[in-house]
Amino acid sequence: MGGLTSLKIRGMAEAMAQLSRKKITVGWIDPEAKHKDPVSGKETISLGKIARVLSTGWEAGVGADGREYPRLPARDFFSVARKLYSKKLNVIVKKAMKTVAKQKQTADEACEMLAVFWEGKIQAAMRKSGEYEKLAESTIAARSNTHRTVPAENLETPLIDAGVLIASITHKVT
Repeated sequence: MGGLTSLKIRGMAEAMAQLSRKKITVGWIDPEAKHKDPVSGKETISLGKIARVLSTGWEAGVGADGREYPRLPARDFFSVARKLYSKKLNVIVKKAMKTVAKQKQTADEACEMLAVFWEGKIQAAMRKSGEYEKLAESTIAARSNTHRTVPAENLETPLIDAGVLIASITHKVT
């Protein structure tokens, strides 16, 4: 028959209720995770703040410390991930609901799977350099002249320098 029975409907409703009580956080959620300066080894700004600044960009100006900062274009990798992968995410969410309803997976397990999926898709979006404004020549020159080793393929790639930010994405399910 394959139709929806009241038992299936109740199962789906309970699965939806269980999943809706969960919170999935994906990104740079550890406030203690700091960027380490490659030359001095000193920990500086939090990785979360770096991600936020790269995502939103900023206009050229002078900071509170008196240093001049060039314009940094927004490279909104969260929006790129949503644009590229939201349909696939919707399919996975539906599958998660069904597996929880059939008691083949707990809500925690389903949310963990969703978090890992989204973590990977944000990383993939960050690697899609064609989606973002190209790097300024001054940035490319600075990357090639630094004391650290930047792989040649990353010299002109927005959002990817040494790969520290991409590798530091984490998730939490509560």
